[in-house]
Amino acid sequence: MEFQRVPNGDGELGEAAEPGVDLSAYVKGLIQRDLARISIGDWLEDVLEDPIDEAFDTAPAVEESRRERDTRIRESLGDTSC
Repeated sequence: MEFQRVPNGDGELGEAAEPGVDLSAYVKGLIQRDLARISIGDWLEDVLEDPIDEAFDTAPAVEESRRERDTRIRESLGDTSC
């Protein structure tokens, strides 16, 4: 494994990180998040093991998702009739 030092610079991370997070901590978090993900090879293997062998209608799932989204939006705006 190769190690790379990430010095704390004076540059702003802007909206990329939480307020108060320095560059070193931000990069370490990105690396940890990336290492926790499934590898592309493993993902592809999983996908190929369980292929979709018949057509299906996605419209009901899309409609349900939209209803749930709309309900969350109305609730966040204070609509109690949901």
